[in-house]
Amino acid sequence: KTGSNVKQDTLEKESSEGIHKAVYFLLSWVLEQSMPTIRAFWSNLSKDYNVDSYPRLQNLLANLQSSQDAPKPIITNHSKKRRHKDRGANSQQSQYQ
Repeated sequence: KTGSNVKQDTLEKESSEGIHKAVYFLLSWVLEQSMPTIRAFWSNLSKDYNVDSYPRLQNLLANLQSSQDAPKPIITNHSKKRRHKDRGANSQQSQYQ
């Protein structure tokens, strides 16, 4: 969809289903785009005139920034399953030995 189609679809969604559905629709579309488009969207959204016009946006952006700055948890895979090809001759043995 082109930008004008997305705008029109978003406005129609807002009038028929409400602002929450319209915003969800718009964000879903943005997330399907290329990384440069996503970055451009957030860059434009976080411009001073948008943040000044929408006080809740300032809170959202601040929370997003603080979550990006927070240390990331280390996620380890605790799965004991082995791939089929790794089982070899030991396929009859328990995978938890």
